Amino acid sequence: MENIPAKENNVEAENNSTNKLSKFERIQQMKTRRIENPRTVVIIGYGTSGIQLGKSLVSLNRYVKEINRNLMLENFVKASELHAKIKELEIRVWNQLKKILPIYSVYDSSRWFDFTQTKEEKTVLINRRNSFVIEPENDIIASILIATKILFENFDKFSKLSEMEKMQSIVELLKEIKDGIDKIVTNGKMS
Repeated sequence: MENIPAKENNVEAENNSTNKLSKFERIQQMKTRRIENPRTVVIIGYGTSGIQLGKSLVSLNRYVKEINRNLMLENFVKASELHAKIKELEIRVWNQLKKILPIYSVYDSSRWFDFTQTKEEKTVLINRRNSFVIEPENDIIASILIATKILFENFDKFSKLSEMEKMQSIVELLKEIKDGIDKIVTNGKMS
C-alpha cells in the first residue's frame, strides 16, 4: 500500500515536469505582461547585429535603472555625468536621424510617446523571436528606443526598395547607437 502513494507522487512529478514552460513560453509570458504598460516600446532587431543592438538597448535601460536605484550622495556627480552622456547620445542620434530621414526633421524627440505602438500592434510584434519589449526607465531612454525603432522600420522599407545609400546611412547610425551605448555601459560602471 505504501508503494501506491509513491507511484502517485512519481506521476505528479512527471506531470509537473511536462507542465513546465519552455524558455520561449516563459519569455512570451513576460513580454505579454510588459505590454500592459502603455510606455513599453517593442523593437524588432533585424539580423544578428540588430539583435545585438536590441540587447544593448536592454542593457542601457537596466543600467539606468541600476544607477537610479543606487543613487547615493557620493555617486551623485558620477550619476549626473552618466545621464548627461546618455542625453548627448540621444541628441546625436536624433540629429543624424533627421538628416537621414528628413520627414522627421520637425519631430520633437520628447514626444516619443506619439510613436509607441497600440497594445494590439505590440501583441502581434511580441510573437517574433527577435522582438524586444522594453519599459523605458526615463524619457531619454524612450527617445533612443523610438529612434532605433524608426531606423529599423525604415531600413526594412529601404531594403525592399533597394535604396542602398539610405540603408548604409541607417546601418552606420545603428552602429553608432550600439557603440555609444556599449561605451556608456562599460565605461560608466558605478563603483
